[in-house]
Amino acid sequence: MPSSLNPPFAKSLCGFDSSRTGRPVVFWWFERKGQFLQCEILPVPTGGFELRLIEPDGTELVERFSDSSDLEKRQHAVIDEVRNAGWSGPHGWNL
Repeated sequence: MPSSLNPPFAKSLCGFDSSRTGRPVVFWWFERKGQFLQCEILPVPTGGFELRLIEPDGTELVERFSDSSDLEKRQHAVIDEVRNAGWSGPHGWNL
């Protein structure tokens, strides 16, 4: 795992391809030295949400949340952790 991220990002779960679901996605990214770290929030068809981080090498780290307020807290923590690791951002939009 790159040094830019700290545990608890270490847990990796299987997600789903949002392009097949037609459901809204929140998407943003960070940039550092020409590399990009992509972040997504996806609704899970069975309920809840996934927070997905895709590292520059393609490694996907996924956390699941059943509660939107827990997801929001984690989202803000991720932004702080990634910025503190020297990434600029977040940049992005809601799809």
